Amino acid sequence: MLSTIFNLLKVATVIFYLLALASLVIEPLHGFQMILLTIVAALAIAHAAEFLLVRNKLALIEKAAGHHLLNVMLFGFLYWIPLLYTDNANSNT
Repeated sequence: MLSTIFNLLKVATVIFYLLALASLVIEPLHGFQMILLTIVAALAIAHAAEFLLVRNKLALIEKAAGHHLLNVMLFGFLYWIPLLYTDNANSNT
């Protein structure tokens, strides 16, 4: 159930990024362009800080570091919380 919610939030995040990108070229969205791009910039800064905080824990999971960086920059905690939660659940059993 929780993974479904995280996946839906990831889809919503991608839709938001696409909406922000569309605001650059679609005339009716130009009025919202500044706020959308400001939110995207704030998310990028927050996600970069998140990556710096969790990169050591993510390094323990066997995937390429670039893979983790890209996903954390796109989705933030929506990416790494399920990874760390399932990793801890598997190590406890």
